[in-house]
Amino acid sequence: MSLDVLNARLERLEQENRRLKKWGGIAAASLGLLGLFGFAAPVVCDIVSGERLVVRDEMGRQRFGLDAYHTQAPAISLHDASGRARARLAIDEKGDLTMSFFDERGGAKASYLFAADGSPKAEEPKTGDKKPDPSVAMR
Repeated sequence: MSLDVLNARLERLEQENRRLKKWGGIAAASLGLLGLFGFAAPVVCDIVSGERLVVRDEMGRQRFGLDAYHTQAPAISLHDASGRARARLAIDEKGDLTMSFFDERGGAKASYLFAADGSPKAEEPKTGDKKPDPSVAMR
């Protein structure tokens, strides 16, 4: 190989090296600026909104529900391992709070009603097997 060919090849490699260094520097500076812009971004309060939240276990059965979609009274329901509703906490339009407990078939076992001021209502807690509450039926 002649010295001229070797010299031309060396010149071309040096030009490619300079070009790579230049573009690498531009890329590094761009990433640095993006990082600085990320630190300067305002802190935002994350909000998740919706009408219904369902938490399921690894088998796909509902274990927890937060529902303001199917009824006028927003409710929190807790479900057993088979996905059946066992407890429900709901508030009505007057602000009265109802705590309900269900058996394994979905029948109401006990229900407690508290007035909006926190005092128990005059009614005794309702107990016994009743028809399942459709708002807590297994979905």
